[in-house]
Amino acid sequence: MPEENGGNKRAGLLEKVQEDAKALKEFLREKGKEELEGLKEPEKTQLFRSIFRVKHDETPATARSAF
Repeated sequence: MPEENGGNKRAGLLEKVQEDAKALKEFLREKGKEELEGLKEPEKTQLFRSIFRVKHDETPATARSAF
């Protein structure tokens, strides 16, 4: 009987680890998609802005800046 109890604990632990692995795999897949979207417009990434310290607003130019 002690072997059966230990076997059940191992089976439960194995299932939990497999579920966690699946969740991690899905999380990483979603994170990867976000990274790919960010790479399509590199000027908007945090890395680009921190390296070049550029602050471009996407607002239209004002009348004062046209002169």
